[in-house]
Amino acid sequence: MKQSNALEFHSRRKVNVRGQIGPMKQTLSSLEWDFCSRVLVIFLLLAANFQSMRLAFVVLSTIPAIVCGVIFILLITRPL
Repeated sequence: MKQSNALEFHSRRKVNVRGQIGPMKQTLSSLEWDFCSRVLVIFLLLAANFQSMRLAFVVLSTIPAIVCGVIFILLITRPL
């Protein structure tokens, strides 16, 4: 069975179903690429600064734990 985004009524009326899915997928894809490229640039800058790829990786690998800790503390100390 042919599936389409158009609904047909009485062979004279036609309704096209449209939305924001296409632009949203394109935006998320470009955000993904931007995030990866920024992490790579930060990694390379850290590696150049520390003169060690291992140390740059260790510094970047601590970021998720730091973010989790910040969120945890914010949840504990939020105002009532």
